[in-house]
Amino acid sequence: MSSDLSPTLRQWFILSRIPRYPNSVKTSAIKDYLNSHGHDVSSRMVQRDLDALSSISLFPLCSESEGRSNKWFWPASSKVISFPFMDTSVALSFKLAREYLVNLLPVEILSDLEPFFSQANDTLKASGFLESDWSEKVAVIHSGPNFQPDPVEDDIKQHIYSALFLNKQLLATYSSKNKDPRDYVIHPLGLVLKSKATYLVGTINSYSDVRQFSIKRFSQVEVLSEDLVPPDDFSLNNYVHEQREFQYPSSQHSQVIKLKASQSLLTFFTENKVAENQTIKEISDGLYQLEARTVITEELSWWLLSRADLVEVLEPESLRNQIFERISKAIENYKDCVID
Repeated sequence: MSSDLSPTLRQWFILSRIPRYPNSVKTSAIKDYLNSHGHDVSSRMVQRDLDALSSISLFPLCSESEGRSNKWFWPASSKVISFPFMDTSVALSFKLAREYLVNLLPVEILSDLEPFFSQANDTLKASGFLESDWSEKVAVIHSGPNFQPDPVEDDIKQHIYSALFLNKQLLATYSSKNKDPRDYVIHPLGLVLKSKATYLVGTINSYSDVRQFSIKRFSQVEVLSEDLVPPDDFSLNNYVHEQREFQYPSSQHSQVIKLKASQSLLTFFTENKVAENQTIKEISDGLYQLEARTVITEELSWWLLSRADLVEVLEPESLRNQIFERISKAIENYKDCVID
């Protein structure tokens, strides 16, 4: 039998099908894969290629006999072979990913990425980019105060991630804010990372309303064998970005917002638009009026409250009144202060 692939391309396809230990693949499975993709190869041809490839030090392939067949795998410690080879900018990206995503990614994904992290280290060392260099050249800063979230047990995270990726239901013990723990059957729909917090988005039992669960409030989690049942037409992207559920909207309808801001905030609003349709005009010396149509959210309200000495809400009236009420309560809290 002759193959329609060149020997080099055929061997590249074969190498790409071999997993890393403890997983393995039989010679017959590689042959079936190539056949199913329209390539005319025999088991003997594939075996001959595997024997030839494993004799080259660049490809440290291993095999184990299982009956009359061989199972092939890369050693768990083998380095990644990629073309084109990893350059220093890509290596630095992997280095940063390892540093800042280690507490967010499932264990299995980190394990799969470990060879790439190792190659990134080798690339940086070979280029003379020392460990001390990169840590002094790049920093990541989270917005807001540097609050320290409670740690989440690895088993809890692992079960949540597994159920999410396998599309399975969860049996979980969860403590809602200021409430005693309760057991729920959860249909996990997605994971949302917001600042230093991680949330599971899902539904409970047979209800269709979508809820948010802070994963630090789970005390026990078990992956069930039953498949999850998602709500009709649910989209995590739409839930987060279009409905803005993690910004806590007062309604899903957009409203016209008008703000009066001092000149010190002009650059900020120019570089950080409230909405794409935003307009700004000068109304007096050092004062500007901003107008935009957007969905009013609690996050926007909190930000305006934190800058109340520099920006005044003109419209809508409901938002203006809300800011006024919160400022009035704040003044009441500090009424005994004496200003020199």
